[in-house]
This record gives sequence, structure tokens and C-alpha cells, in this order.
Amino acid sequence: MNIHLQPTSVPAYVEIYNSLFSDIVNGVYPQGECLPGEIALAQKYNVSRNTLRQAMAILCEDGLLVRARGKGTMVVERKEEPKNAASSNPLTAFPTVTIDKTEISYNFTAPTDIAQSKLALGKSDILLASYLAYQSGDVVVGYSFVQVPVNLLSRLQVDVSSADAMNRFLNEELYAAASYQNIAFKLIFVNETETEYLRVEEGTPVHLLECLLYAADGTPLARCKHYMRPEYYKISYTVRL
Repeated sequence: MNIHLQPTSVPAYVEIYNSLFSDIVNGVYPQGECLPGEIALAQKYNVSRNTLRQAMAILCEDGLLVRARGKGTMVVERKEEPKNAASSNPLTAFPTVTIDKTEISYNFTAPTDIAQSKLALGKSDILLASYLAYQSGDVVVGYSFVQVPVNLLSRLQVDVSSADAMNRFLNEELYAAASYQNIAFKLIFVNETETEYLRVEEGTPVHLLECLLYAADGTPLARCKHYMRPEYYKISYTVRL
């Protein structure tokens, strides 16, 4: 096999990337606040707006910046990865913005065919089907569809008539009860049904994490579909081998 090493020049955006990175890390641009406009930044760092955009695009990919519609480009508030991230709700564990409101709706119903298969249920079993929308300010940044066999709610003595109790169960206790989970990660394009919850245009790309939660003995506890708008989430898991 012939291998040819071809020298390449350093891309023009690298220098401005390094300067912006240093200024962000050193607090020149405070976390949670917007950067100055493109024209001002290009003048400050003496680069073209095109080169500036390239550097900022990489900084967005690296999780230091986020583009917020109607606000501009914001510096991400840096958070340590949750130590119990593997047993946490991804919608509340990995946002780059503050989640300050959660809307929950739910009903009790017979399991669909896929729920029967994933959760080892029979046709006559009953499960909780819940929808959770997560907001930062007025913006919906993600939502979850969660299916849970009712016997788990009974076992954990969840008061289904209490909004606070259901919120704790669906966002905390459910994940704490699981010993492990299987996660499938996809990039999807929002369909008509999903636009209702995410309040974005049909066809908008979002991250989908489908999680199956299990008890220590392998009993399925829940099936969760987590939809996350990429500009508001940075997903990071530690895998121990």
C-alpha cells in the first residue's frame, strides 16, 4: 500500500479560533451572555467575517458557543458532567441552558405492539404514557415520550394524582430505579406530531435518544424517547471498560 503524506497549510480560522477560545475560557465573554456582533468581532480580531464564521462554527461544535434564534451567539454556561449521568434524565442532565419549566401530560393506556415487545408486556397490561416538554424561558429545548408499566408506579408508591409526585417520578425516581439502560442515538427530522411539542418547523433536525431502562434482574422498567434540539444540548457519557 502506497501512502502519500501531503503537507497542508494551517487553516486561516485556526488563529481566530484560538483567540476566541482563550477569551471565552478566561471570561472576557461571560458565560450565558451573547457575543458582540460579527462586524465588531471581525474588527477586533482583524479577520474577515467569513473566517470569523468558520471559527465560531467550530466553537459551536466544541460546545463553547450556541446559536440562539433571535438572540445571536451565546457563550455556553460550562457545567461538569453529572457524576450519575448514566442514571439521569438526559433532558435535565445535558442542557447548555437553564431548564426553568417542565410541562407534563400523561394518560393510562394499553401498550402498543412495540411497547409490548420492548417492555415485555401483554395486550391486557396497562402502562403510563407521558409527554414532557422542557423549556428555557419561552423556548422549548426538548421533549420526552415515556412509557412505564403501571406496576412500577405501584411498587414505588407514586401518587399519580399529584403533579409534583409525577414530576419527581418522571424526572428523577424512574432513572434512579434503573440499574442500567440501553441507548440508541439518532439524528432525525421532526415530523408533524413532534412539531406540536417542540414548536419547531417540520423537518427540523433534532437528536433522538431512545433509552430502555432495566432493573438489576433485567426486567424492563421504561421506554423513553428523548428529543433534543442540538443547539441546546451537549451530550456526554463516560464509558468505563
